[in-house]
Amino acid sequence: MEEYNTCLVPGTFLFIHPGHIYLFKRAKKLCKRIVVVLSHDKRVEQKYGIKGTIKDRKEILESIKYVDEVVEGKEKNMLDVLEETRPDAIIFCSQHDIPKHIMEKISHMDVAIEKIECYKKEIYSNRNFFGE
Repeated sequence: MEEYNTCLVPGTFLFIHPGHIYLFKRAKKLCKRIVVVLSHDKRVEQKYGIKGTIKDRKEILESIKYVDEVVEGKEKNMLDVLEETRPDAIIFCSQHDIPKHIMEKISHMDVAIEKIECYKKEIYSNRNFFGE
């Protein structure tokens, strides 16, 4: 049952794992159009020490059948694309806290926040891979 036309799914998506596929599949049940917003390479380098992966991450995500579009987040704030895409909802995995700057950015917009239960979060979590 689709409730929304366009939904954003923001994230780094450095290494795609079954938890990500589960998130996209569940999101697709809520939304007609899924737009993944990728963290900018500078943020990935700051957080994980890995350089220059956005083109590869984008190509991989574009091959996932549940994803309709992949956009590169801006260097300063990956959700600057909110103004461009005007989504009906933003979807997060339930284990993630929604950053304050995101809540502030969307407070003036008519955008729903949806949290999807994580798939086997004890196994498939960036916290396990990167010690977050």
